[in-house]
Order: sequence, then structure tokens, then C-alpha cells
Amino acid sequence: DAESLLQVTGCSAELQRPRCDSGCLSERYRSITGKCNNRSVHTHTHTHTHTHTHTRGSVWCFPEASCLFRQHSRWGAANTPYSRWLPPEYEDAWGAPRGWDPEHTYHNFTLPPVRLVSQELLFTRNDHISLDSALSHLLVEWGQWIDHDMVQTPQSPSTAAFRSGADCTHTCSQEAPCFPIQIPLSDPRNGTQSCMPFFRSAPSCGAGTLPRRHREQLNAITSFVDASMVYGSSPSLALALRNLSSPLGSMALNSQHSDQGLAYMPFL
Repeated sequence: DAESLLQVTGCSAELQRPRCDSGCLSERYRSITGKCNNRSVHTHTHTHTHTHTHTRGSVWCFPEASCLFRQHSRWGAANTPYSRWLPPEYEDAWGAPRGWDPEHTYHNFTLPPVRLVSQELLFTRNDHISLDSALSHLLVEWGQWIDHDMVQTPQSPSTAAFRSGADCTHTCSQEAPCFPIQIPLSDPRNGTQSCMPFFRSAPSCGAGTLPRRHREQLNAITSFVDASMVYGSSPSLALALRNLSSPLGSMALNSQHSDQGLAYMPFL
């Protein structure tokens, strides 16, 4: 049954409410996974003193460790589904991607080939590019840096056809979960390949078991701006990135590779 599958696949851990520490140190510092980091405003009347109001990040703690409380312990945590602002528009009620059925119509039209859209709408000639007078390329790099601090969508680990076992990287047959992009004869990339592999993002464990049964995607890192792309979003990754031989909290260095004497971080 569904409950047994949750236990076997490990999905039950995702649906369980985490146990949050209540000590003062846990109130001052974030968890590496982002769990228990959300704290609601809590007003506490201390005996013989005035009323204290605490918000997220407060450093004031009472002996009874009732500084703050966490109401939404999984908000922003790693390995949790993204929040959805708009309803999904899958090709079916659960989660089939658009274009899975090439005969399916939208507003009385079938969808054009993916590669045709890329060539007609997203293709830009070099001589059509003009420099911006106000913004530099640093804007793009900074935006990507912040984006990588809040979002990382993992690829689905399913890379072989469920029924035939065909490798999705070497087949042009559309067999779930293989969803290859067909290359038209008029495509500039047309040569020895008639298709290119395409993999979907990993689905959330809750899909099909929660009231909203449509497919949801996972965020593998915390959604806090906490430099998780540097320090990691899991205890094991955080340990692999830290220099544990030093009490200074330094980052680990790559012992096998460097860039003309400049250190790399570990390759993980």
C-alpha cells in the first residue's frame, strides 16, 4: 500500500515533522538543512520584568529556553517541494509534461517541435547583440549567484525506460520516463543524431499521496540566502566542505588540483 511504499523509498522522512531543538544556541544559529529555521513572533512576559517581543534572529534567551517557537519548521528547508504560486498546467491531471502526446491540442492547436521554437524564438545572431549602456555582465553573474543560493532542482534519478529498460541517453523512443527531444531534418544540428536526451526534474515524494495529487518538484537546497552553495545544505556535505583539522571553521581545500597555486574547493 501507499504507506509501505513511503517507508521503503524513504519518503516518509520527508513527510514527518522534524524535531526542533529549543536551546538558546539553536535559536541564534541556523541549521545546515534549513529545517526549524522559521520562527514566529512570540511575546513572552517575564516575571517582574516588562514584556519581551522576539523575532527571528533574536539573541535574547531566557533560562527556560522559551525565546521563540517555530511554527512552520519545514519552510525553506532543503529537500522540500517548491511553493506553487500558480496551478500546474500538465498534459494530464497528475504530471505528464506538455508535448508528451504530440496529438494533444491546446486552443485547437498542437504544440510545435521544441527545437523549432528554439530556432525561431530564442536564436540570436551575434550581429544583433547590442551592449547595455547602464548594466554590465556583473548583473547576470550576481543574479545567478543569488539564484544558486536559493534554488537547486535535482534531476530525476530515473534514466531508463520503466518497461523496456532502455537507456534514456541512447534511445529516441518515448517511453516513460524517457522524453527525448526530436531533431527535425531542417535543424542545423541534424546529423548523426535524430534526437537528444531530455530528463525531467525529480518529483516530490508527496505527489500522489497528499490532497494535491499533481506532480511537485523539489528544492535540494535551502531557500534562505545563507551561502548554502558554499557551505552545503546537508550535514554530510557540510562536513566534506569543512577543514575539520582546524578550529577556525575554515573551508577544506582540494588536495589534488589547483589553479597555478591557487586553491580549489573539494570536487564533490
